[in-house]
Amino acid sequence: MPKRILIGIILFLASAPVFANSEYQIAPPAKWVNPIALDIPESYPSESIDNGTYFLLVDMQKHPKGKISESFQRFAEMVINPKGISTASQISIAFDPTYQRLIIHSVNVLRRDRVIDKLNTSEISVLQREKNLEAQLYDGRKTFNIILDDIQQGDIVEYSYSIMGQNPVFEGKFYGGFDLQWRVPVYKVSQRLLWPKEEGLHLKMHKTTIQPVLKPLDDFDEYLFYQEQVPALMVDSQLPDWYDPYPWAQFSEAGTWQEVIAWGTRLYSEPGKISPELSAQIAQIDAHSAVPEE
Repeated sequence: MPKRILIGIILFLASAPVFANSEYQIAPPAKWVNPIALDIPESYPSESIDNGTYFLLVDMQKHPKGKISESFQRFAEMVINPKGISTASQISIAFDPTYQRLIIHSVNVLRRDRVIDKLNTSEISVLQREKNLEAQLYDGRKTFNIILDDIQQGDIVEYSYSIMGQNPVFEGKFYGGFDLQWRVPVYKVSQRLLWPKEEGLHLKMHKTTIQPVLKPLDDFDEYLFYQEQVPALMVDSQLPDWYDPYPWAQFSEAGTWQEVIAWGTRLYSEPGKISPELSAQIAQIDAHSAVPEE
């Protein structure tokens, strides 16, 4: 039997004060989040670990509708060898501040019987990394970055956070899902979705026979995917970029492609009337072009 520790639940029970700045907030998780115990296995699949760490827990919980639009995530990874020290020493969380709010719940290092809080002693920065800058495309996304010092072999780095807010382009509709396997092994995976009973939801499974456990709650239905000892999926490096070999669960409020088309068409509709300013620009471009292709 694996050695069981409940240290991770401390973050749900602690009445930590709320800290906020202009970029992120530090606060406990919301009450709707279910605490998941952290297990320590007696062994690990060393043959499929290539970055020096073994993920002990992937915990994802989504509450996307109603007054709450929130996604909770918690991860725990064990440093297996010296290579994993650098891997586990940096945590990066991407978010879009134009419509999302980042809430950090905890960043802990579990070392034997100790819980070391790293939020107050680590270097924290919020970076704006424009990946498509060369193409003059700006998306405004930012990255919460924390550098952990004094990480040792055998440590467990455990952290959790929530992101609140939805992309307004989807007009309040929910389209999302859960990845069910990765290129690295994971000891325990728990993925949970809360959905209002009175609203329709469509589920489609891709490349897997796994099905969620559906549990009725007071006002919501709970969809729960739970797996243990999920192996790494090793894929051929020559696969085309467009092919996704990984299993995943897809959720959608849209029941037909016609609904998707009706939503998408509005995003690309032509303006009914061109402004005088735009008309002048078009005329200027046309006047300096010998052929329409230019």
